[in-house]
Amino acid sequence: MVTNAFWRYTTVHVLSVSSYETSFLVINLNLSNQRLRGANMSCAQMSRTNLNGADLREANFSKANLSSADLSNTNLIKAKLIKSNLSKALLSRSNLSGADLSYAILKDADLFQAILIDADLFCADLRNTSLSGANFYSANLSDADFSGADLTFANLSDSDLTYAKFIAANLSAADLADSNLSDADLSGANLCNANLTRSNLSYTNLSGANLTGALIKKAKFDRAQLAGATMPDGSVHH
Repeated sequence: MVTNAFWRYTTVHVLSVSSYETSFLVINLNLSNQRLRGANMSCAQMSRTNLNGADLREANFSKANLSSADLSNTNLIKAKLIKSNLSKALLSRSNLSGADLSYAILKDADLFQAILIDADLFCADLRNTSLSGANFYSANLSDADFSGADLTFANLSDSDLTYAKFIAANLSAADLADSNLSDADLSGANLCNANLTRSNLSYTNLSGANLTGALIKKAKFDRAQLAGATMPDGSVHH
């Protein structure tokens, strides 16, 4: 429920209304620590909005513009952020468990230690995103683009990473145990000390990747591209 303070101090300009969605622009918006559970904010223009610490469980932000918004420490469990623009947004330590972020743009965003257990990030754009310590356990990350992202110490175990891109990404000390990385592109990625136990790397592009110290027990590398990759023992694959 949106508190009275939201409407008292906020100017809302409705841009368009249809039977399916409403598009509006909110000016001078500060929603920090507000209770917005289940709110429908689809297509909203909320760039640079302050939502720090807000309760956004099950809220609908599909197609919303939240670029450069502050969503750190927020509760976004089961929220809908389909095709939303979260570029350069702050989402550190937020809980996005079960959230739908398919096709969302998270380029250059900060998701330090964010929780994304069982989240759906199919085809999401996470290029150059800060994801250090983030928890993606059992998430759908297929076809997502993590190129250049910082995933140090991230938990990606038991997740679907098929066809995902990790070009030049930093996955050092990341947990990828039991994950499906088949057909993924990890060329030039840093996988030093990563846990790849029982992971599926069939048809994966690992050319030029650094796997020094990585755990690869029972991992599958069927037809994986390993040209120029540094193997766990420090040897270079030719």
